[in-house]
Amino acid sequence: MKRESLCNRFAIRGYLLLLLLMQFGLPALPQARQSSSPVVPPAIKMDKSILRALPQAMQPKSMVFSTRPEAESKSQRRPLIIDSISPCYVLDIDPEEEEGVFTITTIPPAPNKGIKVYLQQLATTMGLPAVKPNKGLKSDSISVQFLIFKNGWIAALTNTEPNTPTPSHGVILHAIKKNACVWRPALQAGRPVVYLLKMVIYYSRDDKGNILSLDNLYYRPSANIQKKS
Repeated sequence: MKRESLCNRFAIRGYLLLLLLMQFGLPALPQARQSSSPVVPPAIKMDKSILRALPQAMQPKSMVFSTRPEAESKSQRRPLIIDSISPCYVLDIDPEEEEGVFTITTIPPAPNKGIKVYLQQLATTMGLPAVKPNKGLKSDSISVQFLIFKNGWIAALTNTEPNTPTPSHGVILHAIKKNACVWRPALQAGRPVVYLLKMVIYYSRDDKGNILSLDNLYYRPSANIQKKS
């Protein structure tokens, strides 16, 4: 009898323990001991075509100055080569191949400090005497043209009267290139544009053709550029 009552007690206790486990859940089982060596995750494979389709990171744009219209594709733009001796003067530019060049604008280009100071700067570059001689001088002139870009740089400086070459004219052209950083660009509707400037510089020279002073500067109306066929 005692053995049966003891078995009944264990059965009742086991039944009550089972009910408690069913009601409150199983106790946390001890975790298996982890290995001290790291586990290498399996390699992740990705289709390269999906990778190419991902958006690319924004790359910094190089500062490329171009006279071409903004709508032109970037592949057709070309970097400009600056003269190392004459800052702000651009080499290897053909004005007849440039597009979007203005010859008449609401505000024309001009030297930063005016024509008088500009002539003084040219004279200083040319090494002309500070005091103009009073005798033995003859008046002469040189007609030039060049492009003035949106940032004030200039290019394609030429003598428009090549049939009457004068050795001293090369000195004037050199001085214009050396003072290429003094120009304000032309404005059309409040925006800077590329402009073809034609001007005449009047000077005084001696009988040998040596220039002794720069006297005046005059802008000529610019004719439309004739495109190459």
